[in-house]
Amino acid sequence: MSDPFARPTDISGLFSGHLDFTTNKKDFDLEIDLYELTPKEEYFQLSFYKASASYMKDRSHRQLLIPGEREQLDFTAGRLTSREFQVGSRLVVEISIIKGPGAQINYGTGKDVSDETINDAGLPVKIQWMSDSFIEVPSSQ
Repeated sequence: MSDPFARPTDISGLFSGHLDFTTNKKDFDLEIDLYELTPKEEYFQLSFYKASASYMKDRSHRQLLIPGEREQLDFTAGRLTSREFQVGSRLVVEISIIKGPGAQINYGTGKDVSDETINDAGLPVKIQWMSDSFIEVPSSQ
């Protein structure tokens, strides 16, 4: 979460980032959401990015992660965002693992996700984020 903006601030363009982490799985699905948190404590969703970690380096070729080894993945969102933040608003970034009821669950085994079951899952996914991770949001400030 950012500090409150001291003056009206525009964000416009595609957000991007660099994820630096280790995990205990060969794959996982993630979502990165951007929100404006207004001074009235209301959230307004600005944009999102969804991907399987194993397809982030190359969308046409699956590259499984190596459990326990440090990984770096870069991304650029495909959804353009443009918004003027009001004074006192904050930018909020949420990174989450996709496991909701409306999505096919990736249990991280490396198998085709359609062939995985809960019996394949093993230990829950663990991700250790490194301090070199960052999200860039194009801003006028």
